[in-house]
Amino acid sequence: MLHLDLADRAELIRRLNLKTLKIVNDKPDCHLWMGTKNNYGYGVIRFKKVLYRVHVLAYELFNSAILNALSRVYVQHECGIRHCINPEHLSLSKSSKGYNPV
Repeated sequence: MLHLDLADRAELIRRLNLKTLKIVNDKPDCHLWMGTKNNYGYGVIRFKKVLYRVHVLAYELFNSAILNALSRVYVQHECGIRHCINPEHLSLSKSSKGYNPV
């Protein structure tokens, strides 16, 4: 999904940090997206005219992974909070039950 140079990756990380609220008391170490959310509660961000789901973006940026929409791999939230973008709470799954596809 992401084929960005280092400057673009740095800019996306900066934007993710600006729109994230780090919560420790409510949910254990969730980093909650405070920007725009879609109708399903997932955070989204527009960058260079492309709309990205921020949890997928966070997974790719912080795990140095490039996910392909055709691979049928899903990024799931271990914490169950759809607008959490803490990379430690995100993992890959082959099951689509309850998860947004990449």
